[in-house]
Amino acid sequence: MRTEVNQTRINGKYPTGSVYYFGIAYPVREVDGYKVSTERLEARLEFDGSLLMEAAGMLEEFACFLSDEDIHALSDKEILEIIHS
Repeated sequence: MRTEVNQTRINGKYPTGSVYYFGIAYPVREVDGYKVSTERLEARLEFDGSLLMEAAGMLEEFACFLSDEDIHALSDKEILEIIHS
């Protein structure tokens, strides 16, 4: 698994890095040390979690999962509010 995160804001969106899980790239953002990814990755990890220890461990690394649109559009402050709610 490889993770790359870039937090520079470009054109009103927050670019993300990627986590590669079985060859598929899923967007990842880091906000104040919290890892955030998409609901697609969450669904895949939950499905695989009962079969693979790696999936269960990865699932615990993330503070929350957002829609594909929200991970790019929400500000760090908005994501922190979701994490702490």
